[in-house]
Amino acid sequence: DTEVVIPVGATHFYAGQADMKRDPKFNEYLQEMGLVVFNERYALFARPLGVCVLPITTDGSVFIGERTGQEHTNFLNGVAGYVEFRDPTTLNVQQDLERELLEEFGVKREELLESPRLVGTAYNPNNGEMDISFLVRVNKPDVYFSSGDWKLHVKEKEHKDLVKVATMAQVEELLTEGRIGNLQRDIMYSTRLGLESLTTSDLRG
Repeated sequence: DTEVVIPVGATHFYAGQADMKRDPKFNEYLQEMGLVVFNERYALFARPLGVCVLPITTDGSVFIGERTGQEHTNFLNGVAGYVEFRDPTTLNVQQDLERELLEEFGVKREELLESPRLVGTAYNPNNGEMDISFLVRVNKPDVYFSSGDWKLHVKEKEHKDLVKVATMAQVEELLTEGRIGNLQRDIMYSTRLGLESLTTSDLRG
């Protein structure tokens, strides 16, 4: 019953990409200038808006993995991507979420077992880039992801092999140590929010 209001406006992907690639120390300087001139920390940043979703399988597990692209490499990430809009009044986050699930994990809209559960917004403190994070149950068993079958249902593989998160103990290990099994990586900020929002009723492992 909580309403989340996010003001949006015109931005540009390549401007946001430049923010990501800039020296983090210079980004800190730009934050200070934004506060001095506009009383807004990220006034001098593009701040592209994205969506992130962690799909929960019918077996009660979540799968995440390293991205294969140039942005956010070496980070563990769920399904994530930028929202698409030419006019802010036409923005539809639900459609963006469904598109990203299909493109990255091969999960179709009709395979969603519930309405996506909004867990909040998360942002990169260095450049202000922000994602709206969700959890959603999907009509897919663990084996669809663990066997690599999902790779046959996507045009471009945006993730490397996926890792299974099945218990709250694994969630805690990921959040505190960035490790699951033998894999140790940083966690994408919006994926971290999704993991923090998981409960024992979500996971059955």
